[in-house]
Amino acid sequence: MYRENWNIQLTKTGFTNAAGHCLVMRTVFNGKPVALVVMDAFGKYTHFADASRLRTWIETGKVQPVPAAALTYKKQKAEQMATAQND
Repeated sequence: MYRENWNIQLTKTGFTNAAGHCLVMRTVFNGKPVALVVMDAFGKYTHFADASRLRTWIETGKVQPVPAAALTYKKQKAEQMATAQND
């Protein structure tokens, strides 16, 4: 992941059935080192958009809307987990 105006020092993506699509990133915000971990992202590349939303939140305090498809995914996962716990 390369962004000209973002000092990203390290990124690693991965996937497991248990954790879904994940991103680990080391970067610098306001001169301070920050590590981000995004787990169970909605789609194959969604974790990059999630990291961008996290950056905006960390730098400005502003929350950006989560896409409707991601909210639907979250609801489906919660229902699956509830069903699995009841079995």
